[in-house]
Amino acid sequence: MATPESSGSWWPPPAWGRSRAPSTSPRGARCSAWETGSSWGVCLFGGGLILLSLSRWLWLSVPLLVLTGFGMMTQMASSNTIIQTIVDEDKRGRVMSLYGMAFMGTAPFGSLLAGGLASRIGVPRTLMAGGALCLVGALMFARKLPALRVVARPIYVRLGILSEQAEALQAATNPTTPPESE
Repeated sequence: MATPESSGSWWPPPAWGRSRAPSTSPRGARCSAWETGSSWGVCLFGGGLILLSLSRWLWLSVPLLVLTGFGMMTQMASSNTIIQTIVDEDKRGRVMSLYGMAFMGTAPFGSLLAGGLASRIGVPRTLMAGGALCLVGALMFARKLPALRVVARPIYVRLGILSEQAEALQAATNPTTPPESE
């Protein structure tokens, strides 16, 4: 549990996890890797919060914060990539500004809610409730993932992100003449 002596050491561990997440994201991978990375990132974040709520030792809490930060950044990078990829170029700035406003604009309200809840039921139970809500959200996203793939896959093929399908599409749209026989 946090003590006055250890409170200054709580910030770097999530930052260490956040710093590793983008470099381990599937660069140039299939679109499903980004989509599942988003749901797995939320699961990792929520599970990390639940495990952190159960931890009473600093030596255990620090690695859990690294894990939690990694899950949060994996989810953020995956969601950001999906949104920027599937939105048309002429609308991308508008959509990303709304996404950023929704994401950053709701954080103070979430902090207020978490602080109020923590003062009533305690920090460990608040962390556990937040982790459980993240897991529920991840399950809901995973259930909607097949529908998202149906919408996103043609966009990824059109943009050339799915190379084998893009090559097949290219070959199908550019008819070639058969070689002349002698």
